[in-house]
Amino acid sequence: MLLPTYVRTMPLRDWPPGGKRLPGRRAVREWSARNVQPCELLAAPVTPYGGLMEQQAVQPTGIHCFVELYDCPTGPLNDESFVRSVLRTAVKRGWATLLHEVSHKFHPHGVTAIALIAESHVAIHTWPEYGYVAVDAFTCGDRASAERACLFLVEAFHARRHSLTKLVRGAQASGEDAPSNPPPKTRKTGNPQGSPAT
Repeated sequence: MLLPTYVRTMPLRDWPPGGKRLPGRRAVREWSARNVQPCELLAAPVTPYGGLMEQQAVQPTGIHCFVELYDCPTGPLNDESFVRSVLRTAVKRGWATLLHEVSHKFHPHGVTAIALIAESHVAIHTWPEYGYVAVDAFTCGDRASAERACLFLVEAFHARRHSLTKLVRGAQASGEDAPSNPPPKTRKTGNPQGSPAT
């Protein structure tokens, strides 16, 4: 479960309340009840005292998707050439520009393949012994789509269950009209209890 990040609404010079010494738990709770509001930011800069800095409007610079694929057929997960081929196709399906590709086959099993793309990267890590694949795709710009690339990989590896988490990344300080960073979107499919499908 993801919890909202809390951002201070009080100027930093007023923290800690009551002067130079750090307050006790009760004082922190009372001060927080008056001065802290939940927001939709995923992260905020931290002060030297561990408090959060003033809220700023943010503008996303990229989309980062994490996909976990479960109950995949194990044969292709240990085939380095298959994983590389699927990676290249995922880059194309995500409308990204492939710059470089590298992979490594682990012994006795498992493959890692990474594509460096003009828009960022796509990485695939396989565990054939568990029928599991972890995918990490980050794209920036208006054209490339990390989510499209990841959804292709769900099909390519024939995952019976998957979990997709999509994060808006890279906040830049901008004008007050900029939208705030939305909470991550997680989509799970397959068996809702999380137990292996039979």
